[in-house]
Amino acid sequence: MRGDILLAAILAAAVSYLICRFAISRHWLPNKVVARSSHTKPTSRAGGIAIMVSFAVLALLLSLFSSTVGTDILPLLGLSMAAAALGLADDLWSPSPLVKFSGQAALAVAATLLVGHLNTLPLPLVGVVSLGGLGFIITIIWIIAFMNVFNFMDGLNGIAGGCAVIALAAMTLACAASEQASLAILCILAAAAICGFLALNLPHGKIFLGDSGSHGIGFFLAALAVSAGGIEDSAGSVDAVFLPIIFLPFILDVTITLINRGVRGEKLHEAHKEHIYQRLHQRGFSHFQVAGLYMGLCTISAVMAFLAQHLAPGLKFLAPLALTSFFMAGALIVLSRESTTETSSRGARD
Repeated sequence: MRGDILLAAILAAAVSYLICRFAISRHWLPNKVVARSSHTKPTSRAGGIAIMVSFAVLALLLSLFSSTVGTDILPLLGLSMAAAALGLADDLWSPSPLVKFSGQAALAVAATLLVGHLNTLPLPLVGVVSLGGLGFIITIIWIIAFMNVFNFMDGLNGIAGGCAVIALAAMTLACAASEQASLAILCILAAAAICGFLALNLPHGKIFLGDSGSHGIGFFLAALAVSAGGIEDSAGSVDAVFLPIIFLPFILDVTITLINRGVRGEKLHEAHKEHIYQRLHQRGFSHFQVAGLYMGLCTISAVMAFLAQHLAPGLKFLAPLALTSFFMAGALIVLSRESTTETSSRGARD
């Protein structure tokens, strides 16, 4: 690693850590304790501000004063900061779901215009297919969906930030291998900034990401997957399914939870504590244990994502299929035991 990149990464982590310490001391954006909270006292949720500011400043400095990062990363960087600002507005004023969705949609559309969109996609048994105009729609849906997935999964200390670091480490290697140096460096800086936050978030939860962090990081990861995938299918790109495979534990957790709530006729946008990771915490597992479990699952998924890179386009689906089967088995065990416990509790009351 070049000296200027290493120095920038160290500074990103240090600045993020120091801003977090300052936010804790000044009680910035206190997160009140409510029924669905996993914490027991008001805690600053300014961690996302610390991450996004330190990440953006160091990336901008490298772009302007170093040959290692080109100015082509500025649209991705600027839109990621706009996503963080949208999340901060949610932290401050709690706008309606329609307002938040509209903001996410606007960011996703801007990303297709300024960062890029998917032109091709590998389909099971078929291989790479051209998407045409459908690529715009798929890209917009992906960005909006992943922003919300990442936000939903930010409910325990370290789970979102820790898994993001693993994904960014994998993306660093993948982008470097495909000779996308600027994106690889962005991944390094983002991971470093998150590590500065994690030093205070995991395991004791002295500060939280807040929606500024979950929106900013979630958007950056989603748009990064599209940008690294390249406008055309080529040797100089990362598979469009690479990052989604890494985050399959998140995607499946949210999907299973929403299906369960939908079947019961509950409002999907309302806050709750019914995710698989929340159920594990309610059953006595600590924040650190649950976060460690999901980080381990994302690491396994990252290995499978690298293996999928070497499969024929029509066979890439085998990696997520195998992971989905494995994760679904674990989720069903958790849900079945939860159901048994609830049945036993009702029987005892009767």
